[in-house]
Amino acid sequence: MRDEREELVMNFHKVLNHLWRARWLCEDLIKEASRAGSHTRELRTALRRIRAAASLVLDAMDAVSEEPERPPCPRCGSLDVIPIRYGEPSAETEWRSEEEEVALGGCIVMEGQPTHICRTCGNKWQVPGMGPLDRLK
Repeated sequence: MRDEREELVMNFHKVLNHLWRARWLCEDLIKEASRAGSHTRELRTALRRIRAAASLVLDAMDAVSEEPERPPCPRCGSLDVIPIRYGEPSAETEWRSEEEEVALGGCIVMEGQPTHICRTCGNKWQVPGMGPLDRLK
């Protein structure tokens, strides 16, 4: 069971990496097509659609991973708590990080990583059942 789960997580991250690469490649190809002239209008349109689809999928995955509740900090009891997000962040997640609505935990997802951080005392902890890998069950 654990091997299947680890393989699922690895495949999930491979898909995410391919989506990000496709999105970046589309950005570069759109710029090249724009320089090439108007005869590549269909290509630019197709690339924009691919880029938009990749962005929608990445943003939808971010939205699904959001939990509505913010548990109190177990150290100080503060409710000024934000979730920690792992994996390659979407543009929306990066913006939310800049607005201090979420914290970025890095691209590597492992068992036992903290799920929340207290903005009052800096404590990081994992809420049982809400870890990054628990969301894939």
